[in-house]
Amino acid sequence: MSEPALKAMRLELLKALGDRKYSTEDLNAVLAAAQDKAPSLFVPHDNLDDDAINEDKLLWYRDDYRYYVKQKKAAERNFSETRWQHLLAMRMYFRQKGYKGFAPLSPSGSTIQPPERNHNMSQYQLSENLERTVKAGDVTAIRVALQHEMGNMRLSQQDLIEAANGVEDRKREVFLPYEEKKFTRSIDSQREAWDVNYHDSQVVSLENNFSKERFLHVLEVREHLRQRGEPRFMPPKDTPKAKTSTGNSNDSLSPPLKKILMIGGALTVFLVLLLSLR
Repeated sequence: MSEPALKAMRLELLKALGDRKYSTEDLNAVLAAAQDKAPSLFVPHDNLDDDAINEDKLLWYRDDYRYYVKQKKAAERNFSETRWQHLLAMRMYFRQKGYKGFAPLSPSGSTIQPPERNHNMSQYQLSENLERTVKAGDVTAIRVALQHEMGNMRLSQQDLIEAANGVEDRKREVFLPYEEKKFTRSIDSQREAWDVNYHDSQVVSLENNFSKERFLHVLEVREHLRQRGEPRFMPPKDTPKAKTSTGNSNDSLSPPLKKILMIGGALTVFLVLLLSLR
C-alpha cells in the first residue's frame, strides 16, 4: 500500500477521535478491519523528544487538554500502535467522566454535560418506573431502578447515559465518589478483559460503590459485549433498534462496520479507503 494512502487513513482515524458520535467500539472495529488489509498502518513507536507517553491522568486534561492535543500531533509524525492506544485510553477516560468536548452526543445532537455541569434540568424523559422512584426520593430504590434500566436491552447506551444525567440533576446524592475498597473491583481499561464475567463483576462493584464513573464504565462494557454479539446483551428483534437495513451492497461487512457507514464522517472515509484495497 502506498505511503500517501496510509497517511490519508491515519489522518482520518485521528480526525475521528474528535467526533463524539463515534464510540470506542466504533474506533476499535475499524482498526480490527484494517489489520489484514493495511499491516503497515502502524509504525514503530518513537517518543519524539518531549512527546513521551505519560500515564498521569491529571496531566491529560490540564490546560485545555494540552497534553492530549500534543499526543495527537505527535501521532501525525509517529503513528505507532502504542500512541494510538494511549490516545484511545485518554479519549475513553474523558468520555466516561463526561468532560466537555468528549461526552457522547445525544440523539438530538446536543452535548451530554459532565458531572460538574450547571444545574439545568435534563430534558430527557425518564421511564415511568424511574420517574416514580425518583419522585419517591429513596436513594437506594433509585439506584436499584437505574440498574433495572441497565438490564433492559431495548435501551441503548445513550438512553442510559441520559437517564443517569436526568436522575443526577434531580437527586445528586444518588451517585457516590469513586472508590476502590473491599468488594469493589478496579476498572480495567483494556477491552480484551471485557467479557461477560468482567461485566457481572463490575455490576457487583457498582452495587457496592454506586459512582458515576462505575455506572458509565458498565455501560461501556455492556455496549462492547453488544457489539461483539453476546446474545444476552442484544436488543430484542421486535424493536426498531434491532432492525437492520436490507439490500446493502456491503453485505460482507460486520454489523459494527455497517453501522459506521450509516453514521458517516471520518471513519466512513477510512472504510472507503480500506475497501478500495485489494
